[in-house]
Amino acid sequence: MLLCDLALVPPEIGVHILNQLLPKDSRQMLTKLEIFDREKAPIQLEALGWLYARLYGRILVVYIDTGNLHNHVLTCDFAATPTEMLVLSKDPLFLKTIPKKLEFQISRDMREHTQFQHSLSTFVEMILASWADKYFGAVPEINFHLNGECTLAVSPTLMLVAILNVLANLTLLSHCDMSSLSITRTHIGQMFPHKWQGVFRHFASVKHLILDHNAISLATPNLPEFTGHNVKWPHSLESLSLAGNDLQTVSSTYLSELPKSLKRLSFSGNKIANFASNDATFLLATALPNLTELDLSENPYLSYLDARILSGPRNCTLTVNLKGCRLIGQCMESLQEQARQAHVVILF
Repeated sequence: MLLCDLALVPPEIGVHILNQLLPKDSRQMLTKLEIFDREKAPIQLEALGWLYARLYGRILVVYIDTGNLHNHVLTCDFAATPTEMLVLSKDPLFLKTIPKKLEFQISRDMREHTQFQHSLSTFVEMILASWADKYFGAVPEINFHLNGECTLAVSPTLMLVAILNVLANLTLLSHCDMSSLSITRTHIGQMFPHKWQGVFRHFASVKHLILDHNAISLATPNLPEFTGHNVKWPHSLESLSLAGNDLQTVSSTYLSELPKSLKRLSFSGNKIANFASNDATFLLATALPNLTELDLSENPYLSYLDARILSGPRNCTLTVNLKGCRLIGQCMESLQEQARQAHVVILF
């Protein structure tokens, strides 16, 4: 069926026909369309809009892949590199076709760094483009995922600066409806943690924040004048993961400054020896009233956890995962006793 034929059927039938197409079929149709003057063919242009909506109006992935991202790309309706997005943006009809969901997928092959670093620069160029603010701002849901594959192993300084540059420029999209933000295996924890950790407060809509395997060694509370206030986390945050880092101490002050909306919190796989042990009056139920999951598993240096922090009235059942921790027997008994009195489930 030619585009001109499709344009002659009722709109609801035309849209239904195109919705049955697989993404690859939609792309093939676009490449095989007969050339026509859009200004002189309004009927064909309407049908072309239906095709654009099928291809670009659902799930769009903007990706950088120098390694193993191909399986993720194949699950979307359309995938494009930042360079391809810059080309597509020259088409006004493309910019008018807003996807229902947009995924930024950035992944690096640990054996390669030069091309990855160049691609990050192109990604920043895309974010800074004149059309980006309006286009990305209209997308109902955006998710950002960056996997640096332990970039400290190769060209650490230049690579980490490039990643931090992406993170800084990503704040230009802070007005967008970004649902999840994942930055893993980058070792950015060793580069100016007091500065980059404050970036996340700009993403007010983010509900899921993943910062696993980034060599983060400091769970730093706010400066004294901001103590006890959330000034560096998304205000509607529901889950935060700091798994696989190098944290040794998590203070009660740090926990008190987390958003009260938090439901899931993970410190799994760190080197934590002290958890909220600096304040005898600290209660998790008060600091994080909506918390349902606390993952402290695989922290072999954690031998003691004050059971009193689990006391107090709470709105929901809290599950605390302590598997892989070397808790002393008396501590385990106290935790079990406290769990029976409160809405708490302990996993040893």
